[in-house]
Parts: sequence; structure tokens; C-alpha cells
Amino acid sequence: MHGGLQTLYLDAGAAHAGSAYVVLGSASGTAPGLSFGPNLELALAFDAYMLATLTLANSSFLQRTVGLIDARGRASAAIVLPPAQVFADAELHHGFFVFDATGLVTATSNPQLLELLR
Repeated sequence: MHGGLQTLYLDAGAAHAGSAYVVLGSASGTAPGLSFGPNLELALAFDAYMLATLTLANSSFLQRTVGLIDARGRASAAIVLPPAQVFADAELHHGFFVFDATGLVTATSNPQLLELLR
């Protein structure tokens, strides 16, 4: 595998301007998802890759994966994978959640697929 970059364009809506966001990932699919309350589910299965996306947030591999939503309700993040066989023929899903100053999750995204081929 040659490595690569996936840019994630986050659009939480202007109502969430100034709120914080976190991008998470899963190598185990989209179910069961993470529930943050009624009608707030992030469709990513909890696994070791998800823990890595938390641990390595805002690193050279997971760029801008924690931050603030801009005035238009948007942000962007990047998943940067180095050349490595460990990632070959895998499917990763990424999504984000938004939370307010009290820590209450106020929005979640749909998962986005990243297919890794040889």
C-alpha cells in the first residue's frame, strides 16, 4: 500500500458555530453505534482503532480531528496513512460529534467510508 490522505469536510450547521468537535474512526464497521441520547447516535462500532483515533487526535496521522466548528458551522480534518501493509484491504469508517461548552453532545454525523486497497 502506498499510503494516502482522506480529507473530511465537517458540516454541523451554523447553529453549532463555535462548538467543539471530535472525529472518531472504526475498523469494525458502523454497528452498534455510540449513543449520546435520544436521536443522537454516531454510527461507529467501538474498537481498538477508535481508541487510536482518540489517543492520536491532532497528530500527524489524524490532523485537526479535535477542534472548533467555524462561524459557518464547518470544519475539516484529515486522515493521513503511511505506506503499511497493516492497512491493506481494510475498510475504515470516520464520523464526528459536536458538543457544547457543558460537554453535552448536540450533533452527530453520518459515517464516511475509507477503503484501503493494495
